[in-house]
Formats: sequence, structure tokens, C-alpha cells
Amino acid sequence: MSEMDIQLFLNQSTGGSNLPGHKYLRELISPNLAALKNVVVVAHRGWGKTILLRDIGFQITEEYQDIRVLYFDLEAIYDKNTFIRKFIQKLYRTFSAKVPDHLNLREPDISMMSLTETLASRRKVKLILFISNFQQIDRFKNSRQVLSKLNYCWRMQKNCAYCISGHNRHFFKTHFRGPGKPFPSFAKVYYQYKNISRSHISYVKGLFFNAGKTIERDAAAYISLVTDNHLHFLQVLCWHAYMRTDHTCTRSIAEAAFKCMALESEPYTTHFLEQLTEKQFNYLRALLNDTQRICSRESLEKYDLGRSANVARIKKNLEKKGILEVNREFTVIIDPFLRYRLEQYL
Repeated sequence: MSEMDIQLFLNQSTGGSNLPGHKYLRELISPNLAALKNVVVVAHRGWGKTILLRDIGFQITEEYQDIRVLYFDLEAIYDKNTFIRKFIQKLYRTFSAKVPDHLNLREPDISMMSLTETLASRRKVKLILFISNFQQIDRFKNSRQVLSKLNYCWRMQKNCAYCISGHNRHFFKTHFRGPGKPFPSFAKVYYQYKNISRSHISYVKGLFFNAGKTIERDAAAYISLVTDNHLHFLQVLCWHAYMRTDHTCTRSIAEAAFKCMALESEPYTTHFLEQLTEKQFNYLRALLNDTQRICSRESLEKYDLGRSANVARIKKNLEKKGILEVNREFTVIIDPFLRYRLEQYL
């Protein structure tokens, strides 16, 4: 099995535009970008951000002849100089131009990021820049300073719009929208995360049907429930169940696929567990036991969590590590296989 096999399964089944939540977000983002208003899209890995945003960019350029688009991915970039160098090279390729000799890309300065506006103005076009995996900048040296300087370069541009995307919710909550943050008022931020109250049974059944097989409703409901509707894990579990199915996937097949995946992920989940402090582990125990009032005196004593202020710090650190998803409605463990492994300790 390869990543390409999974993508072929997903793509031939429903197509990018049919992924849950895409239609709603497209209707919000497309008009803003066409009007050169900056947007930020935050969603889990596997949600289909790349598919959606490339499709939006293509449709905008089809409708508006004076708009060009640039796609840039920060996934494998770990320092500021590499980021600027590769970005400037991509920028000039977008305009079918050669990087001028006077630009020192060996020791690039972040002020070069203003060249987006310069080139768009010279060519008398509008430029929409799709920058994905933006949370990677958090790994740069002096990352907060880098972010502040990027905001300074980009915020007042008239011929450019930025569509920034990524998957680390904590990073975007920390750096966007609000006083004292590097990007205080740069863009409208759209969070698209799993909806534990909405079932994806129809989507799961569609994956199987369009790929030539069927799945019982009970099995589809199990896949939706056990993954908390986290689209990445839901899709991969569907693929594993599909590969175990001859004609119709039953709940027992789906459960076997999940347990097999949980076993395969043990080295990864073990690594996570080894990084936890005792207090963090106790907090996750309380969360798994559906403790409604973790900050109550009874829960604090039962799970040895210390004071209530300490619980807030624990939650924030676990969110930063990518273990928890925290919003107004719920706090949940993101990875269903990590949750399954934790349950073995209870």
C-alpha cells in the first residue's frame, strides 16, 4: 500500500469538491480572494485544503483575466533564508522572469518579500498567493520576529492577496487576530476542524460505492464515530477497510481494520506517550473518563492535577503538541489511535 494508492481511492470516489465542508468554505473564500482580501484557512491534515485552494485559484483565474496565482508550500522548509530564497525564485517563475543579479539570494533579506507587490504593479496584474503549511515558520529561528516582518511587508499591498493555510490550530490562534500578535488584523481566519456532532456516514458510503464496493450503514457509522469525524483518519480507515472487503464491508471488517491500524501506529503513539509528563497523562485520563468538571476539587484530587490554573497550562501544552483540539464546544484527543492506546492504560 502506498500514499498514491490511497489518493487514487479518494480522488476517484468523490473528487475534491465533494469533501465535507468544502462547498461552504468555497463560497466564503472565493469572493474575498477575488476582491484581494486576505484569508487564512486552518484545518487538519487530510481535510483537503490543497485540493480546495488549488480549485479556487483555478476558477478565479478562469473568471478574472487580470489575476494570476502563485502556490507555495512551506512543508520541507526549516529556516528563514531557504524560505525567502525559494519563494523569490517561485515568484519570478510565476512571471516568467529571471531573478535579477542584484538580488543577493545567498543572504536574502525578508524585505524581499515585498517584491510581490512590485512585480504585480509592474505587470499591471493582480496576484493571489496561496501559501500552505504556514505553521512551519514556527520552527524558524526568531520566528515571531519573522512573522512580524512578513506582516509589515504584506499588510498594505494593493495588488496582492494572501491565502495562508495550515493545520496547527494552536499556531494560528497564537499569531493571528488580536492585539500584540504578529498578524493582529491581517486576514479573516476560517477554522475547519472535525465536527463530532455531524456524522459522515454518507461520505463513507460514497467512498465505497464509487470505488466499486458497498459498506453497511452500521460499519460506516462506526468509522465516523471511532475517528471523531477527523477527515484524515476517517479516509485512511476507509481505505484499510476497503482493502479488506470483497463486496460489502461489515462492522466486523471495519473494527478489524481499526485494530490493525492501531497496532501499526504503536511506535508513533508510544513516542507521544513517552513525552508526556505525569500531570499531562493524568489530564488525558480525566478527559477519557468524560469528566465534565475537570477543574472541580474532586477531579483535581482524584487525578492529581494540582490547582485549576495548572489544568489550563496542561491543556495549552497538549494543544501545542498537537494532541488536543480545543474549542468552545469540546476538547478532544485528535488522534484516535493515540486515544485507543491511552484507553489501554485505564
